[in-house]
Amino acid sequence: MVSVSDLAEHLPHLQDLVSKMENTGPAFGEKGRSREITPSTSVEYGWYLYSIGRTRSFRFKPAFRNQLADLIAAVKRRAGSERIVLKNPWDTGNEATLLLEFGDASSIIIRRSLQAVEASALQIIGSGFADETEMGSDPERFYESEDYLQALMNDDPLFQALSKMLRRPSLQRLLALLSKWNTRIGVLILVRRVRTLPLHRVGFISYEEMVEDPGRGAHWLAHILDPSSFASSFGRLGSQAGPEPSGRSPMVVRALDRYWERAWSDMRRRQIEAGVLDPETER
Repeated sequence: MVSVSDLAEHLPHLQDLVSKMENTGPAFGEKGRSREITPSTSVEYGWYLYSIGRTRSFRFKPAFRNQLADLIAAVKRRAGSERIVLKNPWDTGNEATLLLEFGDASSIIIRRSLQAVEASALQIIGSGFADETEMGSDPERFYESEDYLQALMNDDPLFQALSKMLRRPSLQRLLALLSKWNTRIGVLILVRRVRTLPLHRVGFISYEEMVEDPGRGAHWLAHILDPSSFASSFGRLGSQAGPEPSGRSPMVVRALDRYWERAWSDMRRRQIEAGVLDPETER
């Protein structure tokens, strides 16, 4: 994964923050709300695209190809591997562009209960930043905070606007509402777009299946990478997932979930029929 130290080489404000950190493993904050940030903490490459692009965007665009290729090469050298996995939720639905620009790449698209996705997003919006109690008295321990977000955004003016929104309850509610409906619309767009992707270069997995049985869930990626390796890595990352939602989900969410699940089943069936995946995977 892309790490904080990888991005710090390109973002001066993040480099300043990294220079103060201890090189320890990631952990939860004292209230279980914010992660402890270290140079080795994994981070989405969208922050890099936003900071280095003349056009501000967390999503990949063809104009960013050379910059992203340089970052990929650097991560490969650090990992000592020709096969790495990069994460960027902002690029969900944008897989066709990435596959076109990077001919040797594949894409893993994860489906999760829409109610769980919305609950996780609302928790992030509602919790805001770590406070002084959560940050603790140790000056060498840094949690997800305003300083961290400001460093990731390279002190862009948008940071100030976002910071104000996360401090005002009325704007928090507006941001939560926009996030909820943007996610729902995003599911519709994603399902329509994945049906056109090359079957041999895309893996369709389910978060819930991976949690229940990582080995079996990862077999849907056997045409892309080693399932056992991915299952092992997912197990380490999955323990940091947000809380599961409680209560019955709205009718529109249940309908979208069924639509999403049918699309995944259909794409997997097409992969088996095309010989991309072994028929035994389905069992």
